[in-house]
Amino acid sequence: MKNLSTVLLATVSLIGLPHCSSSESKSPTNGGNSASSSDPGEGGVSPVDLSAYCTATITKDFTVKFLSKDWYTVKSGEKLAIVGRVIGSEAELIRFTKDGKAYEVDDVPSENFTSDCGQNTTGDLEIVALTSVELFSDVQLSNKLCTVNAGASYKSNSYGFGSNGGEVYEIFADVLVSACNSSTGKVFAGFPRISVGNTNIGSKVFAWLRRKN
Repeated sequence: MKNLSTVLLATVSLIGLPHCSSSESKSPTNGGNSASSSDPGEGGVSPVDLSAYCTATITKDFTVKFLSKDWYTVKSGEKLAIVGRVIGSEAELIRFTKDGKAYEVDDVPSENFTSDCGQNTTGDLEIVALTSVELFSDVQLSNKLCTVNAGASYKSNSYGFGSNGGEVYEIFADVLVSACNSSTGKVFAGFPRISVGNTNIGSKVFAWLRRKN
């Protein structure tokens, strides 16, 4: 598979895919299957228990923009899982729609939240399924390998995903290749979508999280 637009999270960097941001106007990651009519709005509750992972408690309301317009407000008191390694001056956080679809809020300044994990947190990094996910060996999604149940977790020091511009994403994670016994060394999945006005944005089916000490 060539010319993938890739997100590699070994260093929690988002490369080549647009995403929503609290600090400037950016569009969220595209991709997925059929769109949900859900809008992030006031936010929702995680369908899986993420309390064992590093969590940010929002201390200051902030507004996220989409296509240069105010999209939704993250409210003081919300508790959101922190993506990847803990923490510099900014963080990526996982938030949920009211119908339980996950998406990422990027570039959240550290002055907008407190964390229950510090710079010296050494808990395992894990890939966590935020919903039940079917994984396939091919980009056509014709050869199903396995189903990863919501809440399943896999220790991994790296995680990434990429798309060639379509709705199917290759997941870059050796632990998932092994868990699903992929003979091709690859796994693919469709990402459910969230409808925002006339635009569909890709939700997150996995998150790369650090377990608390």
